[in-house]
Amino acid sequence: MKGATCRSRPAPRKTYPARVPIRPLEPTLRDAYARCERIARERVENFPVLSEHLAPELIPHFAAVYAFCRIADDAGDESGSPEAATARLDALERELRAAFAGSPPTPEMTALAATAAEKRLPIEPFLALLSAFRQDQTKTRYADWDDLLDYCTRSANPVGELVLRLLDEVPSRDDGRKLAKSNAICTGLQLANFWQDVARDWAKGRIYAPLADLERHGVAEDQIARGVCDDRFRTLLASLCDRTDALFAEGASLADLVAKRHRIPVLAFALAGQGLLKRIREARYDVFSKRPEISSGQAKAILARAVAARWIPALRPKVAP
Repeated sequence: MKGATCRSRPAPRKTYPARVPIRPLEPTLRDAYARCERIARERVENFPVLSEHLAPELIPHFAAVYAFCRIADDAGDESGSPEAATARLDALERELRAAFAGSPPTPEMTALAATAAEKRLPIEPFLALLSAFRQDQTKTRYADWDDLLDYCTRSANPVGELVLRLLDEVPSRDDGRKLAKSNAICTGLQLANFWQDVARDWAKGRIYAPLADLERHGVAEDQIARGVCDDRFRTLLASLCDRTDALFAEGASLADLVAKRHRIPVLAFALAGQGLLKRIREARYDVFSKRPEISSGQAKAILARAVAARWIPALRPKVAP
């Protein structure tokens, strides 16, 4: 209608828990955080490295978030059947919503509720992670690269958003740029894990390499089932690793957008992802004979490079030649 003002519907507001003070010395809460930290240190590969460069008061908060991620991932992968996994994930969502409503039912949720209140974490990234783990129960193939990246927006990128929020790097006027760079790193880490775990994922009935790429390189599912690493498979995995490498190079400039004290963890994540891709390449893409991994010595070298890369841009992640 002429002269009418057209207003778009505002985006739904993110749900935050009521802000309450954390009292770390309270025995129940202290024990809950200690339990989360044990889970994180035992089950999350990069938590010990990350914690070395966090302010001490942040470690419990990171532990609470990482413990939730580990528990949710285990619910999706170690429940015995898709039906059982879905039921466990549904139960975990009920626990999560109860925690955000002020009634956490478990020690892990007690810690997460306190962290969410103190650091103003929204519930949506946690729900996105649960959505991705549910998808794993019904979707085991991905048509093309875009289809796979869509999965990563829920399986990986929410973790990066939560990390930025724990570091008090959002919200700010640079949210969009920071989140875009964080998404590139997190998606890269997820994809690098996929290329590392082709054999493991096949054992779970899943193939994350896009079907369009398999067809383009002449790799059949039967070849993956038999663990045959020939020239066709090497070419396939090389192309996927190259595309993943570019994501780490794209995300590395996040270090220039965050506070100086947060640059080391950001660069360490990106360099660790590229380090894993390097290990895959050094194995000549044979991820069947032995799972490529980063040794403790290599992890220390990556961390040392991250420390130096704060000041020397040439040491930051870049696309492999």
